[in-house]
Amino acid sequence: MLENKELRRKLKIPVVEMFSAIQGEGTTMGQPQFFIRVAGCNLRCLGNCDTQYSWDIKEDYYITIEEIRKTIEDSGIKNICLTGGEPALYAKELIVLMHSLPEAYKLILQTNGTIYDGELFNSCFLVAMDMKSPSFGGGSDSSIIEKLSAGGSFDPLYEIKVVILTDADIDFAIEISKLTARRNIPLVLQSGNPTCKTVDYNIRHGYKKDRNNSLNAYKELVKKVFDRKMEFMNFSLIRILPQMHVLMYGNERGR
Repeated sequence: MLENKELRRKLKIPVVEMFSAIQGEGTTMGQPQFFIRVAGCNLRCLGNCDTQYSWDIKEDYYITIEEIRKTIEDSGIKNICLTGGEPALYAKELIVLMHSLPEAYKLILQTNGTIYDGELFNSCFLVAMDMKSPSFGGGSDSSIIEKLSAGGSFDPLYEIKVVILTDADIDFAIEISKLTARRNIPLVLQSGNPTCKTVDYNIRHGYKKDRNNSLNAYKELVKKVFDRKMEFMNFSLIRILPQMHVLMYGNERGR
């Protein structure tokens, strides 16, 4: 059902940036997507967040749902990634956006595992939920996983991600695997971003260090996970992945 155009012109959300790039994370890695990064986050993972510039909401960030819809259609890309910040904070507005797009568009929601909104999730092609590990201060609600179902012909698809920097994060991922295995949901173990500095830092010092550190972190993660593979529930559902865009570009914005 298409939402009223007048409503789309009234509803606004804060958007930090919109850009086209390949998806660098999760099970759709490598897929060309159009990214919409909203401002505002309810967790603010100090120290290890690589998009801290999306935390604060500024007045000039606000644009209408109709403007976003038009920009999406002009992009020529039908795989749309809603990221942040935390896009689920704007569930009502995003549902209107999703219902305004033709069926050919596939919406991928990246969310931090703190907000469950059935209507929002059911409007998506894929919900990629990042359960925050101890290195990020936790804060995600693992009980949300119990409300999810594996993708069927009329269900959204889900993936759960855990970013790993320490052995304690692996312990956390093992516990999460017990929940995802029961729901038959893929669990993505992602290497951390050891040099997630500000954009100004990277402009001064270059991105080579980011790429080298990210590759080394990925190699180390693969080894550690295999060393503990018997502790994971349903190891066949595990994906061990890097941040592809960091390997390619470092911590450069718009990638």
